[in-house]
Amino acid sequence: MKSTLNLNVEYCHQTQKSVLKRCYTTAPYKFFSIPYEEINQQGFLYGMLMSSSPGVLGNDEFNIDIQLGENSALFFDTQAFNRILSMSKHQQGSQKMNIYCKNNTFFHYLPRPTVLQKNANYVQETNLYLEDDTKILLGEIVTTGRTGCNESYLFEYFFSKISIYFHDKKILEDKLNWQPGKMDLTQKGQMHHFSHLLSLYFFDTSVILKPLLIERLHELITPLSKQIEYGISQIHDNGMVIKAVAKNFQDLEIILKILSNFFINQNNNVF
Repeated sequence: MKSTLNLNVEYCHQTQKSVLKRCYTTAPYKFFSIPYEEINQQGFLYGMLMSSSPGVLGNDEFNIDIQLGENSALFFDTQAFNRILSMSKHQQGSQKMNIYCKNNTFFHYLPRPTVLQKNANYVQETNLYLEDDTKILLGEIVTTGRTGCNESYLFEYFFSKISIYFHDKKILEDKLNWQPGKMDLTQKGQMHHFSHLLSLYFFDTSVILKPLLIERLHELITPLSKQIEYGISQIHDNGMVIKAVAKNFQDLEIILKILSNFFINQNNNVF
């Protein structure tokens, strides 16, 4: 099944709020926007992607295109875990996501985790195109299986690629390539004894990030480091990538909430 979601978000000067200008979906996708007053007073548009499908099946293709007009802001969320279901041999599910951010925009996307179930075969690609004064916070949690059912590393294949462009120049490409049948993902340098991987990307093209930012991030994450292992890298002059591994989703969810609140706050004096 081929499914599509196209969103166009614009800033309304009359109401001083971001509004949904255009929305096109095909089954099983549905998009639901929540009234501003229920979320914040800052003019953000909050939208949730819903799906009537139990998960990704063999040969499913999902295509998402999001365009943010100048001065607009979108909090993009998902309703449920992205479950990659069991597939027959030679079948593969896929998703391609393109986000286009014009000047002075903000895109926030921390979806629910991707769960790689037994015999799953899945490829995903995410491309973000940034312009001046653009801020993005993009996160992803991937689990190695239904760990609560003692199912781990039984999927066939998982490939993820995230590319970020600034004025059409690539400033980041991050790839994840897992094939449990051909590599030992439990060794050091891979997942070791952990089962959940978090990747978090923050870019703000309006500033040059200060070294103090990394120190502040360590202060936020260190109290949780008994349950996780993590690393922080500065990318370009205005980007940050945080990777963390854990044995459950809850520990990584706490980190996501803490860091999301931190990055959204404009008055933390580290930018």
